[in-house]
Amino acid sequence: LKPGIASTSPTDLKRAIAQFAPRFAGCAQHDAQEFLAYLLDGLHEDLNRIRKPPYVEMPQVDQDTAIAAAKAWDAHQRRNDSLVMDTFYGQFKSTCICPKCNRVSVSFDAFNHVALEIPPQQELDRVIPILLIRAPTDDETGSVMPQRYGVTVKRGGFAFDVRKELSDLSGIPTTRLHICDVYDHAIFEILKDNKPVSNIRGNDVLAAYELPPYDDAIIHTVATHALVSKAMDGDKQIMDVATDELEASAELSPEAASLEPFSFPFMTAFDLHSTCRQVWEHIWKTVTNMAAPEFVARVKVGDAESLKSLLRIRIVDNLGNARPVFLDDMDSSNILGVDEEMDRASILPPTSDNELMKYLGKDCACRFLFIRLEWMDNTPTDGTVNKDETLDSVREAFHKDSLF
Repeated sequence: LKPGIASTSPTDLKRAIAQFAPRFAGCAQHDAQEFLAYLLDGLHEDLNRIRKPPYVEMPQVDQDTAIAAAKAWDAHQRRNDSLVMDTFYGQFKSTCICPKCNRVSVSFDAFNHVALEIPPQQELDRVIPILLIRAPTDDETGSVMPQRYGVTVKRGGFAFDVRKELSDLSGIPTTRLHICDVYDHAIFEILKDNKPVSNIRGNDVLAAYELPPYDDAIIHTVATHALVSKAMDGDKQIMDVATDELEASAELSPEAASLEPFSFPFMTAFDLHSTCRQVWEHIWKTVTNMAAPEFVARVKVGDAESLKSLLRIRIVDNLGNARPVFLDDMDSSNILGVDEEMDRASILPPTSDNELMKYLGKDCACRFLFIRLEWMDNTPTDGTVNKDETLDSVREAFHKDSLF
């Protein structure tokens, strides 16, 4: 290019080449490699400084290959000497072995371009970010915060390859890893092993949970978080989630609340014969495993009971509707409205020593148990504010951004 000119049109160059190679004339599509090879060969022939190339014999490779390569290049230069060769040319070493007599033949050839195969799309690597949430340990001090991994797999691979690679990185057996697609504060899909990696979108949020394998003696549980804000005095709110027995438009009393989904969902598992008390404590331990360090620090210094008072665990179905499974244990002497009775009958009793299976049915291990962790607003109503027990502090403790 001339000084000061940033670009130029190749129209004249294309027209000149088409005069000597008509196959490149017109606007038809042609192979770029073939065009480049023809152009370099033509430029080299026109710029070759050796007008009468001498006859040369290629040396036999019966000695050190470095010496043989130098002699072969020298023989090539005695016939070829141009600016193009100085800039674009190189030397290949080719080795052939006879499959019958094992004789080895070595040759050296000059080249001005190299044809490289573009790897198939499915052979290219892809890095998939995954949030790993480990199972809670028996030792509270041994809890591990969720960790983010970048899992490298082939684009043509499957979800099992993702699980296998994550297992190698984390040290958790593949049978104990369950990978899920998280969307809108809930688990949208549990990835099957045969799901293609190409179907995992770049903006999908994946989480892996350490759980026991699916078994008839284990209840696998899917949990979501929700903030519960109290209604203002004199106000009425429309219920967001209705049970099968209540209509979705039922009005709630001023003491009722509205739900605001938030934070990151999780999966956990417990023994089929666990009591309600054991299940409650197990879920609490899992929750503290995911909380911000400030929240965990308060639990360790003995503030667990005040924090537990903010939480109630509700049994729901896969659509989020409350399941009043504890209705038979409700005290009939209490005068409660139908709405309030049905509401309380779906809340997991934290001090009951009855087995949860008693309420869920014997086949409860054959399907997932869905629960919703409802964080209550315990802000005092006397005008004072205890910031550590407001919903804002809970929202900060379980903000999903802290997990990433």
